Amino acid sequence: MGLGKGRVKGSSGRQPAPGRMPAGAAAAPCRGRSWARRSAGWRSSMSPSTALLLLVVAAAAGAAAGARILAVLPHAGRSHHLVFEPLLLELQRRGHDLTVLSHFPSGGYTRELDLRGTMPVLDSVLPLGVLQSLNPFTDYMTIARIGHDSCEPILTLPAVRALLASNETFDLVLDEAFNTDCFLGFAHRFGAPLVSLSSSVLMPWAGARVGNPLNPALQPNLFLWFTDAMTLWERVLNAAYTALVNVVKALHWDRLAQRVADRNFGPGLPPLRQLARNASLLLVNAHFSVNLPLAEVPGVVEVGGLHIPDYARTLPKVNVCLFDPR
Repeated sequence: MGLGKGRVKGSSGRQPAPGRMPAGAAAAPCRGRSWARRSAGWRSSMSPSTALLLLVVAAAAGAAAGARILAVLPHAGRSHHLVFEPLLLELQRRGHDLTVLSHFPSGGYTRELDLRGTMPVLDSVLPLGVLQSLNPFTDYMTIARIGHDSCEPILTLPAVRALLASNETFDLVLDEAFNTDCFLGFAHRFGAPLVSLSSSVLMPWAGARVGNPLNPALQPNLFLWFTDAMTLWERVLNAAYTALVNVVKALHWDRLAQRVADRNFGPGLPPLRQLARNASLLLVNAHFSVNLPLAEVPGVVEVGGLHIPDYARTLPKVNVCLFDPR
């Protein structure tokens, strides 16, 4: 019986599957170079300048991974800046790109806007005798006045005006939750998340930024001399004073700050109270071991001791005579 056309001898008469080599047939030699040889040829043909360009691009991509951070520290008190500076320097050391507005330039950041000359610098100017004559009513008005007086000179500084008019972008804005909210417009202007810093235990109004208002029945106001073991009368005074301070701030100082902010940040600026409540985090220079233990929401993080350098963690041995031997 003759074989049909296209059949392979010894097969069952089926056509081989497409692309499959018939049994016993010799494989045809591959005419093209293998992938390994082609890739090896590509590597060997790369010029040194091309390799250098790729390394530069990779290095630039790695540097771009750091965040661009704007730190607005308008208060002219050195004691406040000493708390924040270690945090900012560490962020810069870890590869972030920091632009810092402060009265105490250090030269350790990507860019610094020097605010010196806009306000008198408060450095070693508080006599200890003043601490004995503190008045809770005049104290608040004094620090509120200092905060308000700093708004216009700083926001109209040519370097600050140039920053606001620029097309720069920032990934994060840091500000101090202290005596004025007129600088909160920076977070709105650059559309960046806001993290607030406090150089001491919280001001009576600061915790409200992250939904953690002061409870006057349990927590003494910063401006008063009470402890957490308040009597009923002290709790009443604490509540009345806290309410008074918040009302004065809302009806007087916040309105003044809003006017200054509207003039300098332009139309469309939301109310400063709303911007304050957009804060994502509040870092506080306090700790329950040395301050009062408080019930706080997760948005309030105590970072007491953050400004203490690593080399100071080991205390030196000091011989102290507690009692007079005489």
